[in-house]
Amino acid sequence: GFAGSSGSFVRIRDEIEQHIPGFATMPIIYVAFDDPIAEVTLPTPRESMAADSPLQLIELGEGCGRRVPVEAAVRADGDRFVDANTLQVKNTVGTVLEPTVPYGFVVLRSFGADLGRPAVPSAAFAAAWAGDGSRFAETLAPLRACLETAGVDPAEVAVATVFTPQDPVAELRAMHALVTDPAKVQTRAPTEIRRDPAWSRRRLRITTYSGLVEMPIFQDGATPYTQMGGGLVPDADGLPTIQRWEPVPFAVAMRDLDPPPEGPRPAVVFIDGTGWDRWDHLRGRWMTEALDAGFVVFSFMPQFHGGRAGTQGGPELATFNFLNPPAGRTNFRQQAAENAYFVRVIREQLAGLEGLPPIDTAHLVYGGHSQGSLAGALTAAVSTEYVAYVLNGLSAYLTLTILERKDLLDFERVVRSLLGSPTPLDLFSPALHMMQLGGEAVDPHNFARLWRGTAARPAGNDVFVINGFTDDTTTPRGMDHLTISADLPTFDPPGWDIDPLGVGAPPTVALPVRGNTTGRDGQPMTLATYLDPETDHFTIHRNGVLRQMALRFWQTAIAGETPLLQPTVELMCADGGDDDDDGDVDCADADCAAREPCVELHCEDEIDNDGDGDVDCADADCVDRRACQEDDCGDGEDEDGDGLVDCDDPGCSGREPCRETRCRDGEDGDGDGAVDCDDDDCSRLRECIEWSCSDGADNDGDGDTDCADSECLGSLACPEPACDDGTDEDGNGAADCDDLRCVGTEACPAPVEVACEDGEDEDGDGLIDCADGDCALAEACRIDTCADGDLGEAVGSAIFQGTLEGRTDTYDPGDCTPLGSGEDAPDIALRWTAPADGVFHVSTLGSEKDTVLTVYPDDCDRGRELFCGDDEPGVRTAALDLAMTAGERVVIVVSAYDAEDAAPVTLHIVPVAP
Repeated sequence: GFAGSSGSFVRIRDEIEQHIPGFATMPIIYVAFDDPIAEVTLPTPRESMAADSPLQLIELGEGCGRRVPVEAAVRADGDRFVDANTLQVKNTVGTVLEPTVPYGFVVLRSFGADLGRPAVPSAAFAAAWAGDGSRFAETLAPLRACLETAGVDPAEVAVATVFTPQDPVAELRAMHALVTDPAKVQTRAPTEIRRDPAWSRRRLRITTYSGLVEMPIFQDGATPYTQMGGGLVPDADGLPTIQRWEPVPFAVAMRDLDPPPEGPRPAVVFIDGTGWDRWDHLRGRWMTEALDAGFVVFSFMPQFHGGRAGTQGGPELATFNFLNPPAGRTNFRQQAAENAYFVRVIREQLAGLEGLPPIDTAHLVYGGHSQGSLAGALTAAVSTEYVAYVLNGLSAYLTLTILERKDLLDFERVVRSLLGSPTPLDLFSPALHMMQLGGEAVDPHNFARLWRGTAARPAGNDVFVINGFTDDTTTPRGMDHLTISADLPTFDPPGWDIDPLGVGAPPTVALPVRGNTTGRDGQPMTLATYLDPETDHFTIHRNGVLRQMALRFWQTAIAGETPLLQPTVELMCADGGDDDDDGDVDCADADCAAREPCVELHCEDEIDNDGDGDVDCADADCVDRRACQEDDCGDGEDEDGDGLVDCDDPGCSGREPCRETRCRDGEDGDGDGAVDCDDDDCSRLRECIEWSCSDGADNDGDGDTDCADSECLGSLACPEPACDDGTDEDGNGAADCDDLRCVGTEACPAPVEVACEDGEDEDGDGLIDCADGDCALAEACRIDTCADGDLGEAVGSAIFQGTLEGRTDTYDPGDCTPLGSGEDAPDIALRWTAPADGVFHVSTLGSEKDTVLTVYPDDCDRGRELFCGDDEPGVRTAALDLAMTAGERVVIVVSAYDAEDAAPVTLHIVPVAP
């Protein structure tokens, strides 16, 4: 059994007993035998579909007689979970049993007959099978009634069982019905709405808003439910109830288009993968191209992400919660309910926000990646709120995920350690079966089958699924399972064999695809999947053609048409179709000129991939590829047969022993007598240069760190060696206290004007009271300006010393800063007047933390950024040069790079010598 009454699997058992009224839709059946059965011939999945198969899984009820293919295995040696000589049987990958429909499993007497030991019924089973009036006999009655239709002789049955799978979708249907009913649940007004400066940038032409919206939470207890809580609480009718409301960060982004589009803007709700931060999706091409197409992008933060509800740390373990079963089987249902409720929030609360253009909220579409796809798959099974879905990186079958997923952590090893099992788990593991039984309520295979509609919701949902074979997050076998079990049409040809067991692959479709299947209501709908043999978890992010297809899929759905899947360039180069409808097919299309099978790209697989008769390196396409170049550049052999040996071969030009490539190994790799950084081949490489003069590291390994290294001479991070000797040691044209690097040293102190209306020059810089830049923010020196203070015509070093602590974020971060910087970053705006014609160097050298400089017109017009300066070489302070005419005024904004950089700052403005 499972050791420890508080063990995770005992909790899983308890959850099953209390809340799950049925079996798994991917169950495992265990049959114990008295005699060894290890050598018994087991039927293949296809063989198990025959009426004479010794093992059969048969649908009862209305589908009486329909067989489901099975996989079988024998546990010859027992352990503490399974007895020896146990037959283990499950429906195959690619099949899912119908919820609430009874099934019968039979073992015929022919099982073991090949060894001369046919299966014999036990006395107890024989009596029940004969109808002895026992409760067991009653459970077998539906199977006996169906056997004639199935073509099975009841006398040939050695052992059998009847069971009914649970309805994994029922509770989510109830949750969805509640949150989408305005009479029962009202949306709440968002709070803390603001135009977000992190991304609202002129250069990006993006305007973003963020805030908080109240979401209804069905899960009990306190987030993140790591050890307890997180389950559903039913009312007297057994329906899930809302337990509380939670403030959830949301974000809205749109491109500032000129001219603006006519009519309402289209809108997409995008939910990213596990680990997502609020603006991550705006860094990817998928959503930036949606913005280019005029879409308004809405998103909200899933549970356990981005500090939602005060959660800290990574979201992975809380999201995929194996340790707490109630939360593990509810987290994604909560997110699916939020997906549906968020549509109401957009329509009723967000669409009319000041600053947003008119939005087509009647035709919202959904985009999901990874976790967002999983939640979207659940939503599409119960919701009519979105008119089309694009889901990237989606698979199904929790058991396969646990066995094969290794990217975040080794899920199988984690489960095995909880069990204390020394042997690897497999598809027939009882522990994984318990987890699958509990997890059916969030497994996409139970939901994707409903995308075509249901009796209660006959209209289907148009869905485009995208996957890549080298994905180590949503594994290929799970993709196979989803595709087959959902009967999801694949682009022809599929990227790989999705049906190695031969249980029945779905139909293939040729581009363009539109209305290729019908919903439960008989209306045409578009349902398809693209399977890429080369790409990984980020297929749509890596393939611009797919992104364009996704946009067109959404756009046609929003227009009220049956969604269209058609690329503007050739997507597949061996499908025999004209994918982009330009009259050129496959390799005759210029779009395929650099792609297989039109050129040889794999040059060491012994296959003629482009069908031109030349294989691998014999193909001209492979001449410049590494696999077809000189293999060993110091063996005196011509391995690639081009007549050039070793270092005379251009393929060896960048490799040892023809060039020094390992520059810190103490060896003379190219035999020229110069070792490592003394070799010209290495002298300009990063490992041989002191590339940072302020990081406390000896970057080039010469024993000298930062300013002690001669390569840092002249770096802004390093003051002159002496600031009182009249010598310009660093050769920058300024000596001693005229050098900004000396400001603040003992020889060149930078005192501050401490009193601004006493008539004294306390800091000895020749400027008194309000004439001194240090007084720019003093109340006594306030003048009529939109800036925070006025520097007058002050020039020189340290003309202003102040602090960003306690300041607010008034100005957007400058266009020169990297994406995403500057959110909540405080700033100071100072007006300055040029005392003469010329170029002036503005710097924050000596400020304690990272700063950014931006320059605006005298009227503080934030839409007219004149100049921007970020890091100076070698330091994190900022600098820029201003070309000014005498009397010209500007506003100089000194900003922290980020909120945590609020600290004392120093501002220098010095003339640049002509």
